[in-house]
Amino acid sequence: MRFWRVSGVSSVEVLGWSIEQAALRRMGIPWNGERVLDALRALDGAGIVPGVHIIVDEIDLPPQDFAQSLRAAGAQFVRLFPRLVLEGQEHRSTLSLNDAIEVSAKLCDALDEVGVKVARIGMQPMIDLVETPRVAGGPHHPALRSLVESQRWKRRVRAELARLGCVGGSWQVFINPADETSLRGHHNQTIPELRKRFRLRNLDVRTDPLLPRAALVVRPAGATFQEMQSVQ
Repeated sequence: MRFWRVSGVSSVEVLGWSIEQAALRRMGIPWNGERVLDALRALDGAGIVPGVHIIVDEIDLPPQDFAQSLRAAGAQFVRLFPRLVLEGQEHRSTLSLNDAIEVSAKLCDALDEVGVKVARIGMQPMIDLVETPRVAGGPHHPALRSLVESQRWKRRVRAELARLGCVGGSWQVFINPADETSLRGHHNQTIPELRKRFRLRNLDVRTDPLLPRAALVVRPAGATFQEMQSVQ
């Protein structure tokens, strides 16, 4: 630790893969979950920003408990990886793409709540897979992070529409412009899906830079910006 500090190392990532003993045993990894947490605590105590790599397939804890365990150990960021099978590897069960998106979305929500940043989701084609064998199985997608963020937005808007009893009629969704792509989703599927689910005549997305990032306001169609601000 002292050598790292003297050398100017400010951040270290722990290749933990899991913080749960049963999960590590299933993967055939010789260390235990407490060692991973101890490594994070030691880095945090030494003034080095600690991060950890986690395989999302191997999380048995509820997302909130998982996130709180990482935060209590001092983790400040995490990289989430659904398991992939590379060419030449023994076949292992993997999540479907839809399941990987859903599991990762729930983890991101829980990690956000406790202040742990999600630095990456999935393998990056031009970084992690340049010199590796071809991906033979598993939920690989070059835009997995975008798919996960879209799923998170869809669940948020769906929950707000349900809370407001939005069945039928026309409604507006107000967000920051930087969040529009994530809200609309892959191939702009989110709004049509929600419109159909709630039998809405229309569901418009309105953006305004005065709204903070990740802010969400749902109001009946025709609501003015002043009316929208009054509920912030």
